[in-house]
Amino acid sequence: MTFSDDPFGLALTAATALGLAAYLLYALFHPDQF
Repeated sequence: MTFSDDPFGLALTAATALGLAAYLLYALFHPDQF
């Protein structure tokens, strides 16, 4: 499967990556929450 055949999959992958990056940044700057 290629991304060009699945634009929704590409968008979902990008959103997931952004969400994971945001979570990691939050965890990095708020270690007392975990």
